[in-house]
Amino acid sequence: MNSVVFQNHEGMPIASLVMSAPVAPERTCVFINMCFTVELFQSRESEILLPGRPTEYSCRYDQAGDGFTIAFENQNGWRITVNLDDEAEGQWSAEKNGERIEGLAQGLTGDSCAT
Repeated sequence: MNSVVFQNHEGMPIASLVMSAPVAPERTCVFINMCFTVELFQSRESEILLPGRPTEYSCRYDQAGDGFTIAFENQNGWRITVNLDDEAEGQWSAEKNGERIEGLAQGLTGDSCAT
């Protein structure tokens, strides 16, 4: 898996986290804006996930049980964690100074585009 779509609780896409290959514990990641409405772009989730220009992050990509965990800190100090199950579905969270924001996450796999 080389990409994860971050969504709000209503399932609206906010950003895609694109990761370098090959799969290894340490990877390089960058967010790409996927907001399709002004309201979503101006949401608290977008402020955290898309704090400015695209920036590369060093991220951890680890197998966790039957799924995967991806973790990194963005340029504004938010600790972002993604937990995906074996079907590449799960949740993301961002934490900083006692504030926690959460949403849905969907990993894009080779099967994501299959019909």
